[in-house]
Amino acid sequence: SPLIATFNSNDHQFTDYYFCDEDFESISALNTRLDTLKPILGSKNFNVIQRDFSTTVLNLESRSHHNEGYFVFIDPQGFSEIKWNLMERLLKIRTADIFLTFMTPFIAMNRTNAESNESHAQTMTAFYGDNEWSQCNGTDELLEAYIKKIKKYKKNVFNIPVFRQGEIRLYDIIIATNSNGAGNIVLDAQKIMDVTTTELITNALKVVTNKADDLTKWF
Repeated sequence: SPLIATFNSNDHQFTDYYFCDEDFESISALNTRLDTLKPILGSKNFNVIQRDFSTTVLNLESRSHHNEGYFVFIDPQGFSEIKWNLMERLLKIRTADIFLTFMTPFIAMNRTNAESNESHAQTMTAFYGDNEWSQCNGTDELLEAYIKKIKKYKKNVFNIPVFRQGEIRLYDIIIATNSNGAGNIVLDAQKIMDVTTTELITNALKVVTNKADDLTKWF
């Protein structure tokens, strides 16, 4: 997913791009994609590293005293690895903007299972950092409870829901920043997502990588 953000960033590039995952197969697949997309991505400085989320957070903390800006894209397969104590440390980095895919339906399912399963309950508590999740009913309340915690550390927090074709809610994108000007960018993104499905994104990527030659037929 973060690769998409690099396609049109020639005018305002980041100095470095770091892709981290603890799964070896995922890292290998990403390296293959980078090789395939090299003619499109150009000479951007990519660093693909096999490491877990906690080590990545520690690395960012060690670099934050340089007063550099960071755009942190967090796209987990589930949510258990994104423990609140780690997310909180990221949010405390003043110059870090956070982009998180919040796995809303999956978290709601685990909320239901946690009623009778202590392991699920412990996972939910680690993710939220407390037991507030147990007072939530439904996906919207679970999402709002998490956003409320983020707002303690970032001045501006936005949410964009993402749907599969057929209006099935897949997840929510949470964007947290201290930039006052970010609101206009997010509003533009919301307008795009209002008419975008995951199928359209996938088909657009096929066009970009020359696996298809006509994007208009997907509209």
